[in-house]
Amino acid sequence: MLPPSISRSLLLLYCMIAPLCLASGAAAATIWSGPTIDFVKPDFGDPNDPANRDLIIPGVVELTRANSSGLYNHAVEAGYVVGVSPADTEWAFVANNPGETVEAANFLNLSFADWKTAHGGNPMATVGQSAVLHILSADVYIDLTFTSFTGGGTGGGFSYTRSTVPEPATGLLLGGALAVLAARRRSRFA
Repeated sequence: MLPPSISRSLLLLYCMIAPLCLASGAAAATIWSGPTIDFVKPDFGDPNDPANRDLIIPGVVELTRANSSGLYNHAVEAGYVVGVSPADTEWAFVANNPGETVEAANFLNLSFADWKTAHGGNPMATVGQSAVLHILSADVYIDLTFTSFTGGGTGGGFSYTRSTVPEPATGLLLGGALAVLAARRRSRFA
């Protein structure tokens, strides 16, 4: 496993490169299969506080929730909008994929919809169920499992476990670095 500072650097690099690839049409779907993380937004936590948002791709998709209603993308939305929120995402749950294995690696066989439609209008029923989050602008698929969801307008808390950006093998990083150094050395002596 890479040190956290390198992992954050790789995520930031990915986030800078992904829009360039999308603009050129060169991007392909990416499955985030890295280590899982846990995210918790406590009841009555201020959604404007970055600590209460999952900054999945900072400035692109930042999931949170007010003290009631559904999830929204704080990066581009001021609050939850039925049938739209969270913007720039679509979801696959067991409710909209009966009989399918709901995991990111199986995204081609899954049906995706907006968050509310995908879970069938009952977010509390998603607790403990596998889900796949698709970030549309980056064409990224993320495995996610809700571990809590406060209902009834009593605080807006929720939590989940999700996959992260895959970490490259240390050998690949070292090999790439050596190749760059060798190319620089050759160019100096050419």
